[in-house]
Amino acid sequence: MVTVSKPYNQGVSPALLNRLLLILGFVGLFISGVLSMEHMYQIQIPCTNGGGCEAVARHSSSYFMGEPVAYYGFVGYCLLTIFALARTVTGQLTNRFLVGFGYLGSAIGVVASLYLQYTSFFVIGATCVWCLSSAITMIATFVLYTMLYNKMQSEEATPFAFVPKELILGVVGVSIALGGVFGIIYGRTKVVGPVEIVDDAKVAQSLVPEPKSSRNQLGPDDAPVTVVEFADLCCPTCRAGFSKTHELVAKYPGKLRVIYRHFPLFRVEGHQMATVAAVTAEVAAGKGKFWDFATAFTAPEEAPKDREGVDKIAQSVGIDPADITKALDDPNSPAQKRLVRDYTDALKVFNVQGTPTYIVSAKGQPAKKLTLTGVMAELDSKEFQALLKP
Repeated sequence: MVTVSKPYNQGVSPALLNRLLLILGFVGLFISGVLSMEHMYQIQIPCTNGGGCEAVARHSSSYFMGEPVAYYGFVGYCLLTIFALARTVTGQLTNRFLVGFGYLGSAIGVVASLYLQYTSFFVIGATCVWCLSSAITMIATFVLYTMLYNKMQSEEATPFAFVPKELILGVVGVSIALGGVFGIIYGRTKVVGPVEIVDDAKVAQSLVPEPKSSRNQLGPDDAPVTVVEFADLCCPTCRAGFSKTHELVAKYPGKLRVIYRHFPLFRVEGHQMATVAAVTAEVAAGKGKFWDFATAFTAPEEAPKDREGVDKIAQSVGIDPADITKALDDPNSPAQKRLVRDYTDALKVFNVQGTPTYIVSAKGQPAKKLTLTGVMAELDSKEFQALLKP
């Protein structure tokens, strides 16, 4: 009688593939953990000399549904690590559920990583070594999952066999990864950016436009603290932080006012509609709808690239495109005059170099030009809390 044996499945064993996936899970937890902490605590993490990490972190592409992409990455790596650890501890190295979901999750992770890296290199023009490392880790994870998935098609199912030492190794690996995260962020301070004292004469003369009807303001006139933002509605960083203005006023009702002023960076790539958007916003302001338009305009991830896109958003809040055309065609229109006033003050009076730029002013305190994180730190200080408390 002739016995036909099952072909020997050569190549890398499922055990080795799974162990490598577990290690990559630990690496991914470390990287995504550091990036999550960067957003959560607004700290500056170690980066290359170009400072690309901060530029990427501040871009709108680093957020999804209002939350940092890093948070989703951390959850994803948690799941991939749990899948790999479950397979190792139970001996179910080719379990269809655990391998299939890990394969699908890593595939989604690769697509997201490639998109984010494309945006980083070609849209933002900056390199975040942490984000790049995460992308490489995810691609390697997908490759190993592809190999393990193929193994799953040919390997026989293995019986459940609890392996305690593997669980210990998993706990140690996760502990090292998370310990590394806290080791990286320990002692790092918030990124407040440069702080520049603004001349009191300039503040009194030009910071808050008069009359009240010609300024875009949230909060009462008699608020003890004033925050003036010079921004570009097409600026990704401005767009990502726009909702903070409403949050600040809501946090300190009656004690804080926020004034939005225009500084369109119309010469910058991707800001083609900056001037049109600013004029449109002032047309909306003339109808009492500035904040409605600005909120709707900054809601999408990217600003419109043509006039049609601007008009569509304007129409959604009740602004007639014909009124926009009229304001754009007339250099003496109220909308254009307010835009020129804001732009001139930003450039010639306050020496604004980029967006967003904030100036915080309060009675008894020197006015300061700050970043958004600097504003948060300033408002949290003992001196300002005494003015802002109920």
